Amino acid sequence: MPTSHQYLTSHDLAMIQRVLAKAGFGSSKSEPGVDREAARYLMNQFQDGMTDEAELTRALDHHLWERQNWQSTRTGPVPVRREHRP
Repeated sequence: MPTSHQYLTSHDLAMIQRVLAKAGFGSSKSEPGVDREAARYLMNQFQDGMTDEAELTRALDHHLWERQNWQSTRTGPVPVRREHRP
């Protein structure tokens, strides 16, 4: 059963920063709001017991993939509702 971590150490934060850097966050090209969301997501995952760097990397990749797919469906063409008439 995963242990819940209430506080993050400097070592934990450095690991989270490495995961963010691998994903391209923290650069001048990244969006500040998305940076914060990704960092918050990783901190929550860590506090919920996911403390392995590789697992955090995979989880962030999956989270970002889901986020991108959700946004593309929201910003894509609006489906036309067709009424079924007998």
